[in-house]
Amino acid sequence: MSASDLELLRRFEPVLCYTQGEEFFPTAIEGYLQRASLWATDPERPSRCLVAEGNLDPALLVQACACAPDATLH
Repeated sequence: MSASDLELLRRFEPVLCYTQGEEFFPTAIEGYLQRASLWATDPERPSRCLVAEGNLDPALLVQACACAPDATLH
């Protein structure tokens, strides 16, 4: 990696600032999603399972959010 590459990286690197007592930090989500299910709730009908436990991944989460724009997902 050249000096100009490092300079460019430094110029645009993210800066993260936390407050004292912060409880939420950036983390990988894949392990969490592998153990999660995705449910949808809306006023028109009862809660329903969109993706069963063990089948959720980042791509499917994005796809499910797009398919149920008016629902509350949990």
